[in-house]
Amino acid sequence: MKTRIILGDIHGHWKPIKDIYDNVKPDEVIILGDYCDSFQLTSQDIVTCWNNIQKMKKKHAGLFYLVMGNHDWHYICGTEKYSGYKQGTWNAMHDILTKAWDSKDMHIAYIDSINKTIYAHAGITNTWLNEWSNPPLDMLDEVNEYALNFSHISFDMYGDSKWQGPLWVRPSALLSDIYKDEDGDVWTQIVGHTRTRNGKPILAAKDGTNSYDNPDNAILWVIDTMPFYYVKETLDDNGKLVKRELINNAEVDPAFIQ
Repeated sequence: MKTRIILGDIHGHWKPIKDIYDNVKPDEVIILGDYCDSFQLTSQDIVTCWNNIQKMKKKHAGLFYLVMGNHDWHYICGTEKYSGYKQGTWNAMHDILTKAWDSKDMHIAYIDSINKTIYAHAGITNTWLNEWSNPPLDMLDEVNEYALNFSHISFDMYGDSKWQGPLWVRPSALLSDIYKDEDGDVWTQIVGHTRTRNGKPILAAKDGTNSYDNPDNAILWVIDTMPFYYVKETLDDNGKLVKRELINNAEVDPAFIQ
């Protein structure tokens, strides 16, 4: 058996990552992006957190996968700015993040084809894939820069449109057009990006109903709730999912904010 953890948006907070990692001792780690921008922390704190993640990744023996978020992308592309953007963070992180992206140390999504699951910052719709000539899921890192920008054919500044890409689409739009393969199977997606009003993750079934108390029915997990909640998966020796559960990290300081 193997244990995989999926962590939502980081925003420079290193301690929760380390605490969860040390507690679970996972075989695999996926982080859903937004390493930058915080209402509490300095640009140097962001750099320190990133460097610590890299050190942890080098020591980790198994999968350790870094997904890119929109709050990272705006320090690479320079053509758009999301809330929390700081010139000091651009100065500190632009070269670091550009190198990580160019060297494939940071990705658009992790694709688990065995369990038909996509792990992305915001999610992947059929419409967005079709707009870009339906690239294979394992080739998403190759899409051009325009494909990742704030808006596409249909503009929506809040991302509530199925045309929006994997860094910006919102849960309602994603659920209405969630990725479906050639066999007609809807893939489960685990994403961050959208903070919830009640502080709890969103777990939604195919029909859009709340699946929080019945996670086996959930096809969309929205976990921009670090460090309060994260996802823990148990996989068998062949990589087949045995159990997926939402973990309440109850010991976190309730005063924590982004």
